[in-house]
Amino acid sequence: MTALDDDATATGQAPAAGRRRRMSPAERRQQLLDAGVRMARELPPEDVTMEAVAENVGVSRGLVFHYFESTQDFQLAILREQAAEMLERTRPPEGIADPNEAALAAIGAYVDYVEENPAAYSSVLRGGLSTDPALREVTEATRGAVAQRVLSFAPTMGLEVTPVVRAATMGWIALTEDVMTRWIEEPTLTRDEILGLLTTSLLAVAGAAALVDA
Repeated sequence: MTALDDDATATGQAPAAGRRRRMSPAERRQQLLDAGVRMARELPPEDVTMEAVAENVGVSRGLVFHYFESTQDFQLAILREQAAEMLERTRPPEGIADPNEAALAAIGAYVDYVEENPAAYSSVLRGGLSTDPALREVTEATRGAVAQRVLSFAPTMGLEVTPVVRAATMGWIALTEDVMTRWIEEPTLTRDEILGLLTTSLLAVAGAAALVDA
């Protein structure tokens, strides 16, 4: 991030050549968080320490602790960023009238995200297994947002959102997470095979829920 001169900014004057201003607290915190998120794409969570981020950014360890109370607080902030990015990158496309095509496009975006960001995806899922309730809350909130997106297709598929349909949706999400996790660890299936499996299983689960509700 390019910085400008603090004093010059405060007085409305152009910054002197070669001078930089200090980052605002919000800018510095985001810089540290962005560095942590970048590192988490390549490293396991236990290696994304505050010390490692401080070295990566070129600041003191104490400065990182100024913005984040603890390593746990820092990892929670990273997980929230990862979850938000995942939800943004997998947002269902708009303007597709056919529900099957819309579901296929949405699941395709999900598969693409996981393929491109396996470490971040795994981190979001691992949060649900943590003993820290704050980490579990991030994972469950993310899972809930994905469920709501899936349920948004129900009316176009002729389904009423009933408790049975909700339960079926959460079961399909569990299946999807297991399939994607195994694919990350051992990619023996092609992208098209994964996409076909998830799409047809969603339609099958929806059909089963409809039969139970009938």
